[in-house]
Amino acid sequence: MAAYEDEIEWDEHPHDGLDEPDASGVWSSEEDYVSDGGVTALSAACALDISPSISLGVTFSYLTGDYSRSWGYDLYDDYDVSDRYIDVHKIEQYDADISGMRATLGGLFYVAEELSVGIAIDTPATLTFDGTEWGYIEKVATVPESTEVYEGSVLFSDKVTLPFAFRGGVAYAPLDFIMVGVDLSYSDWSQLDYEGRVTYTELGQRRAVYDEKLGYGVGLEVTVPSCPLRLRGG
Repeated sequence: MAAYEDEIEWDEHPHDGLDEPDASGVWSSEEDYVSDGGVTALSAACALDISPSISLGVTFSYLTGDYSRSWGYDLYDDYDVSDRYIDVHKIEQYDADISGMRATLGGLFYVAEELSVGIAIDTPATLTFDGTEWGYIEKVATVPESTEVYEGSVLFSDKVTLPFAFRGGVAYAPLDFIMVGVDLSYSDWSQLDYEGRVTYTELGQRRAVYDEKLGYGVGLEVTVPSCPLRLRGG
């Protein structure tokens, strides 16, 4: 939990229910944010050698998981900026089950005895978030003296579509017991797409923080002579 003081503009936050322009000012705040979850891929794959130097394969993955998020804050009018409210408490709880599918197409090409090249393409994957969002607001007022409570929940089905991902690699064996590998990957994360309660304005703001990314990796494999042991690092 984080505690701090901040300038708050109530007329810009109508969902807080404190539509009192003269309440804008410095409030003391305590905020708590917890998120948890993940996605597991259950995959099945097959490959075919179409020639001595070319192998092709495909992988189908079913994605399943869950995600939960809890966000709450407590506001205290320690500096008497409001003529009515002294405390405001808000809690939002978000719980969702995640599902989706994705396919990966790949190929391996043996250019020479000591050199091979591989490529892979991940198709777009649409993750569906089915769940419930619950919200609670409590406002403590002094004029008149009262406690106002607002509570509600909604069912939702949101979708996030992940873009294409491209990967390629080269493996080179300068000696019989040494292999060096280099991998490259590319995704344009600005192509993320959303469906559901996300408005077009919010979608544009979210897309603005994503960019295309190029990743790379380097690895080395050493086969220990006269021993069934391989050492790898990268």
